[in-house]
Amino acid sequence: MEKQVENYLTHLRVERGLSQNTLDSYRRDLGKFVAYILKHGSTNPSDVDRRQIIAYMEDLHKQGRAAATISRNL
Repeated sequence: MEKQVENYLTHLRVERGLSQNTLDSYRRDLGKFVAYILKHGSTNPSDVDRRQIIAYMEDLHKQGRAAATISRNL
């Protein structure tokens, strides 16, 4: 999944012109999501479904993350 994350971050940098700080935040958020997905058995990005994304958002909420943080992760 690392390749897909890097491709997405490149797209955000080149096509959308996002700042390095924003890209760093996205990299950190995506890294945490990938770790969560791998921990829960998915190794292929195409295996990730809505249910897993919702479960991750719920996990962030249970951790006490702010609504803005959860929204950014989504």
